[in-house]
Amino acid sequence: MKTLLLCLSLFLASGGASALEWEDLKGCYFTVKYNDNFLENSKDNYSVINLNENPLFFLDSNEGEFLVHSIVLYKGPDKLYHYQDIYIEDGANSRSYGVLINNFRSFVRYRFSPEKILYLTNELRAREIELDIYEVIAFNKYRHGSDVFIESGRFILERTECYGEIETEEILTKGLKLPLNLKL
Repeated sequence: MKTLLLCLSLFLASGGASALEWEDLKGCYFTVKYNDNFLENSKDNYSVINLNENPLFFLDSNEGEFLVHSIVLYKGPDKLYHYQDIYIEDGANSRSYGVLINNFRSFVRYRFSPEKILYLTNELRAREIELDIYEVIAFNKYRHGSDVFIESGRFILERTECYGEIETEEILTKGLKLPLNLKL
């Protein structure tokens, strides 16, 4: 009985030690599937999950700053890129059955036009499917007055080698536009 309990406790301890953390997702990927559609592995199909290096900033409506971590995910032929900002440090982090969850909701100032204030709802879920393959479910909602923009997607990502900094920056900056016009 003692041997069984010892084996069970060692198994549980080793299982807890290998649980996925947000830090484990840092890196470069190509999208195997987007919403159940398989995608070709090409240069345009390139994702970067960048949690701590070169963070962007969002100003909240009370002039504070939220640390924003950027993720760029491939969306498919009708729209080349799906853009999602992930709030890791200022959002509420949780875990459920091996799935990492981050939620962020607040009024924020748009980082490229600080006079524009919108309400942002952001949720991200991530889990490891197998070694270097992850499922990421992203939900993003911008609200400004009566204007609302919602974007979501389910991605299967496979880790790949990263491009150089300049190439990556060119890809990242393609999507830095707000998808709705804000009336001031």
